[in-house]
Amino acid sequence: MAKVVRFVRAAEAEINTMGIMPREPYKFPFDLVGLATLSKAFALSNACLKLLRSNQPDEAYALSRSVVECAANLRYMTEKPDTQDARVRKFVNHHKADKAYWAHYCLEIYAGRPEEQEMRDYMQREGITPDTNPQVGTGQVSEVLCGTR
Repeated sequence: MAKVVRFVRAAEAEINTMGIMPREPYKFPFDLVGLATLSKAFALSNACLKLLRSNQPDEAYALSRSVVECAANLRYMTEKPDTQDARVRKFVNHHKADKAYWAHYCLEIYAGRPEEQEMRDYMQREGITPDTNPQVGTGQVSEVLCGTR
């Protein structure tokens, strides 16, 4: 485990030393999305290591799947440099649509409860409009991540 800890720390330190700052996100969406995904991967990796040190290997294993998901997402976005911008925009649009899809069902579940207003406030702040478009919750995942459409 010490070897993995050293590797994660060294990789994170290397990235941090570079001082990379994202450019204007509307012109260069990969800068923001790619760096956010990379940051998430490091945070998840550190959380996995903490779980392992706390003798929680099953939880660490389950969480490590999210690190693999980050790697797959980055691979999808960077696989073809000539379509990188379009792929990142598609990825972001899927994420927004997914939030809208699940927002609808959260509001149904918490209707009339105090949590409902908290959710509505969050959705308003984030610009999320609940939507039950069935493609959002089903087919688009394969299109975005596997390029099947």
